[in-house]
Amino acid sequence: MEAMKTITKKALSAKRMIIPSVIAILLMHLLIVFNTFRINDMGNVISEATQRNFQLGGMSNSFSQATDALATTAMAYINSGEEAQLGSYFDAFGQMQGTYNGMLQLLQEQDRQDEGRLSNLLPHAQAEEHKSASEYLADSHEAVMERAETELTALTMAAEPRDVKLESYPQLEDTALPADWDKLPEEAKIAQARSLLQDSKYQSKRADVQRNMSIAISMSEAATSAKLQQYSARLANYRMIQWILMGAIIVTMLVMIVLLFTRLIMPLERSVELVQQGAPLPAEYGFSELRRLAHSYDELLTHREELEQNLRRMSYTDALTGLPNRLAYQEYLKNLEKQPDTPSVTVYSMDVNGLKSTNDSRGHLYGDILLRDSAACILKVFGDETGRNVFRIGGDEFAAICLNQSEGDIERALKSFREEQARYSISISVGYAHAESLKDEKLQALFEQADKDMYGNKTAAKKNRK
Repeated sequence: MEAMKTITKKALSAKRMIIPSVIAILLMHLLIVFNTFRINDMGNVISEATQRNFQLGGMSNSFSQATDALATTAMAYINSGEEAQLGSYFDAFGQMQGTYNGMLQLLQEQDRQDEGRLSNLLPHAQAEEHKSASEYLADSHEAVMERAETELTALTMAAEPRDVKLESYPQLEDTALPADWDKLPEEAKIAQARSLLQDSKYQSKRADVQRNMSIAISMSEAATSAKLQQYSARLANYRMIQWILMGAIIVTMLVMIVLLFTRLIMPLERSVELVQQGAPLPAEYGFSELRRLAHSYDELLTHREELEQNLRRMSYTDALTGLPNRLAYQEYLKNLEKQPDTPSVTVYSMDVNGLKSTNDSRGHLYGDILLRDSAACILKVFGDETGRNVFRIGGDEFAAICLNQSEGDIERALKSFREEQARYSISISVGYAHAESLKDEKLQALFEQADKDMYGNKTAAKKNRK
């Protein structure tokens, strides 16, 4: 557990890396969406401002043309007397009035929209006042209306002696004429009407119309140009933010990919190879999750090895006596025969006497005690420092393999074995076979010789007892 905590503290966690990175990417995507809306809105503002400025320029031309048309049409009627000119005059008057209303509406709309959008898009900017432009436009319109009053008076003066039905033209019908007007002759009335349109005061009003209109349009264009510069600068900032956000997303994803490749995919591939080889996994590479997995796998591998060793030991060990069993005996023979330089070998074959009678007369519990005492006796006499050279072959049969024994060693071992049997109050028949080298001998053949010798001794002992 302490090792797990240490790994978690020292190593980078995939969860702690991926979750914040994904959240950061999502937030940056949301910022990109929000910034895109701001860019689109700013682009619409620039487009609308440009279009509105273009419309104002066109309307100013129409307004000037309509104003000139009023004067021209009025003079044409006074000179010609054609009533159709009156209709043209009032058509031009309506066009002039409509153009003026449209321009005034555009300026007022510009003021409202710019004020609202400046507060949203440019919170630190100051909105330009367009009241001056509106006032100049109103002054221009006022000059037009003053000219129109003079024109209406002149038209009424010219229309009355020509028997025009003034009730058809409410503007003319409501126009007041000078005193003693009715006493003037027809030609004098028309001449006086013409003189009104040729008066210097009337003519100067046209210059006032053009000057005020030009000032109003210039002020609107200047204000629009200033706002467009602000909008363009902010639009460039928004686009820069957009590029920065997209670059940050790309960098974040590249870092994630590199970390996943170097700390997950590559260590995982290496781990798969090691698992296939049955080797332990390194717990110092990769994310902390992979390191914890490697640590757990290594612990499991260690436990498995311990379990395999225990199973192997159990499969090679006799459960009753604790001595190596027949399988261990055969493995021992194979390993011994594989040695290039084998020492002298003595194979002992032993058989416990009286096991069957003990089981029959006293029960298998006493028979098991007899076998364990016999194993202890054999191990004490013939066992080497490892204790793994003495075997229970099966039932009441035992075997021992001793190395580097001389004839004298064999005699002393057999004598000691008889003494130990007496101490344990047991009887074990024994036979042996000795070889100075295994070059020309097989251990199995030696065992067969020892076994034959043991059964010969056992038969001889039975005859002696009889």
